[in-house]
Amino acid sequence: MSGETAKVTGTGRTWFGRSKPTETAPVAKPPAARSKAPGKKGRGIVRRILRFFTGVITLAALVVFCYWAYRFTLTPVPDPNGWAVGNGEPGKTLRFYLDRPSIKEAVHAIGGNLALLAPLGVMLPILFKSLRGPLRLTIVGAVLSFGIEIVQHFAVSGRTFDVDDIILNSVGVLLAYLLIGRRAARLVHGRKPTLTARILRRG
Repeated sequence: MSGETAKVTGTGRTWFGRSKPTETAPVAKPPAARSKAPGKKGRGIVRRILRFFTGVITLAALVVFCYWAYRFTLTPVPDPNGWAVGNGEPGKTLRFYLDRPSIKEAVHAIGGNLALLAPLGVMLPILFKSLRGPLRLTIVGAVLSFGIEIVQHFAVSGRTFDVDDIILNSVGVLLAYLLIGRRAARLVHGRKPTLTARILRRG
């Protein structure tokens, strides 16, 4: 080659000490990766539809629950023996029922207060993602129960304020969430992000 020298290297031919770049063909995405998108989008639509109908059914159940809670807690009851006495000492009413010889009466009183607001531990996390968590739901249950007790004491004949009712109502909400509500909310909304994930997302 008229005074020019060339040698073959791993990258192509070298002319006068300079490597001649070789062209590479573009890498196409694998067909499998492209075919996954439509299926994933379809599953997302189905999930949103199921979430919508679950929310509607849960909201209707919440309305029914509020009606029956009103009937059980905010309607007047007869008190011929004058037992409707307020209690601000935690545990006093519990000891009263536990010391009575009738186990049925104790189970009815304690179990009824545990079950009264328990459905909120299932329905609220399904309706509101922000209420997922035992501490938040316990606080919500305690606030609602406190409001009911205040109304009972000042506005409902035959009913009075009892701090033990607030404790039992709140525990009932907590137990319902731990046993059913947490799993139900996870099925509807997916797993709750960890504290680390939320911090990183905000950052």
